[in-house]
Amino acid sequence: MIDEGVGVYNQGLKQKGIKELPKYAVLVGHYTRADVTAFFDFHEMKEGLMAVRNSFISNNQEAKYNRVELERIAGSKGDNVIYAPLRDTYLLCPSLERSLEKVGDLIDKEKYKKIVIPDNYKKSRMDLYLAGDREGFEKYAIRDAEICAHYALRIVRLHIKEGLSPNVPPTLTGIGVNLLIDFLGKEETQNKYEECFGLEIVDDSRYVAGKEFLRLSHS
Repeated sequence: MIDEGVGVYNQGLKQKGIKELPKYAVLVGHYTRADVTAFFDFHEMKEGLMAVRNSFISNNQEAKYNRVELERIAGSKGDNVIYAPLRDTYLLCPSLERSLEKVGDLIDKEKYKKIVIPDNYKKSRMDLYLAGDREGFEKYAIRDAEICAHYALRIVRLHIKEGLSPNVPPTLTGIGVNLLIDFLGKEETQNKYEECFGLEIVDDSRYVAGKEFLRLSHS
C-alpha cells in the first residue's frame, strides 16, 4: 500500500504543481479490515496497526509507523517525509448508520449516493468487474473514496468547531475524550476533575484495629 500510495501522491504533486509537501495527511477507508489485509505489504504494515472493534487503524503511540518518505519532487521545498496515519470511517459513524451507503446519505444523499455493483458482478470477484467494465469499476471505487474523504473532513470540521485540533480522531467517542482533555487543560477549569465526574474529596480519619485493617487491605 505504501509504495502504491506514494506513487499516487507524487503524481498529484506533479500534476498540481505543488512546491511544498504537507507534514501530515490522513489515510481513510471504511471498514479497513476488509481492505488492508488484502494489501501485498500487509505483513510489513501490521506492526503499526491496532485492532479496534474488528477494524484496523494506525497505532498513534508509535509515530515511526506513520512515517512515509516520498520521492523528492524537483524544485520542491522542505522535508520529503510526511506522517500519514490510517483512520476508519466505520469507527466514526453512529452505531445504526455504519454502512458506507448510510454515510453517503449523511453527507449528501444525492451527490454522494453509493454506487451499486451491477447484478452480473459480485464483490468477491471485483477483478471480473474491472475486466468487464473498467469505467463502471472506477466510478464505483472513486465514489467510495469520496464518501470516506468527505465524511472524515466533516469530522475534522466538527473538531475545529469545538475548538479542538484539526485532525481525525480514531473513534467517534474519541471526540468526547478530546473535549474532556481540552476542558481540563484550560486555566480556568484546571483541577476540575472531581466536578466533571461528580466526585468529592473527603478528608477522614478513624482508628482501625489490626485484624480489621488486614481484612480491609486484602479485600
